[in-house]
Amino acid sequence: MSAIALLYFVLTAIVAGRLLTLAAHTRKLPEFLAGIGIFVFGCVGVPMVSAARLLPLEAAITAQIVGGALNDLGFLCIYLFAWRVFRPNQRWPLALIGLGTLALAGKVISQAQLPNPDSVNELMANVHGFALFGTSANVVLCGWAGAEALRYHGLMRRRMRLGLAGAVVTNRFLLFAVAVLSLATTLVLAAAVLLLDVYERYSWLMALPGLAATIAFWLGFAPPRPYLRWVATHQPPTSTAVGRP
Repeated sequence: MSAIALLYFVLTAIVAGRLLTLAAHTRKLPEFLAGIGIFVFGCVGVPMVSAARLLPLEAAITAQIVGGALNDLGFLCIYLFAWRVFRPNQRWPLALIGLGTLALAGKVISQAQLPNPDSVNELMANVHGFALFGTSANVVLCGWAGAEALRYHGLMRRRMRLGLAGAVVTNRFLLFAVAVLSLATTLVLAAAVLLLDVYERYSWLMALPGLAATIAFWLGFAPPRPYLRWVATHQPPTSTAVGRP
């Protein structure tokens, strides 16, 4: 296991454990959705997909399909988390997530029905049926979640200048945006290197945004105290106009 893979797994496990422990205490859905989503794709799905290339072909294909499905399930939990946090009183995000779920299910089914793939690369690069559409759905939903987080970050910065919001919570929205947009970048790079048949040469490119997403989740949901102190000391000054007659 490379140092980057080990760091990814450790940080992901810390974040998932922190969120699930919090959810057990608060009994609230957003913490549970984020925690279970990060655990499923970060601690189970991604390691399974990574290990697939070390297995015999038949076992590798099974691991790739199951691991990919778990990744999609984890992503769906993250999208539902974004809905509960950013648009809890609106139903159109659920419709968007529902369409994405259908596309992702189609991707898994199309890969499972691919007759006798010669390699994991051929399976992953399968663009028949819903495969490419499913990957595109993940990118669109990650982009939506990132855009919602950036919108909220802008709102919170304005409130923070008025003394109505804290620096740590405001920074958390930015970190969530960085995380999901980094995941979208990873998906785009993965699709590109597979479709261009250069996976073996450029697969390392996907590790960079993947690690960025992991670090952003860690700093957002399980931040170390030095980082919290740094954020608190670098907040913009409160407007002196507040409270003037």
